[in-house]
Amino acid sequence: MNTPSGNALQQIKELMRDFRSEVGGFLGLQEMDRSAINQNHEKKRYALRFERCTIDLDLITNANTNTQIVRRFDLR
Repeated sequence: MNTPSGNALQQIKELMRDFRSEVGGFLGLQEMDRSAINQNHEKKRYALRFERCTIDLDLITNANTNTQIVRRFDLR
C-alpha cells in the first residue's frame, strides 16, 4: 500500500474488490479528522465503509512530494 506514487485510498478500494463476497459493496468514504504534523506533512483519518465492515485508516501525506504513507489500517 505504501507506494511512492498513487492514491492510497483508491488502491485500498481496488484491493477490497477481491474480497467483495466477504465485505460487500463499497458504501462510501468519510474523512474523520485532519491535522498538521509540520509544514509539509499532514495526518488524515478516514473511514472506508463497506456493507459488512469498515476500514479505519490513518494516512500521512506530504504535500511537496504528493506521497502518502499508511500509518494505521484497522478492520472492524
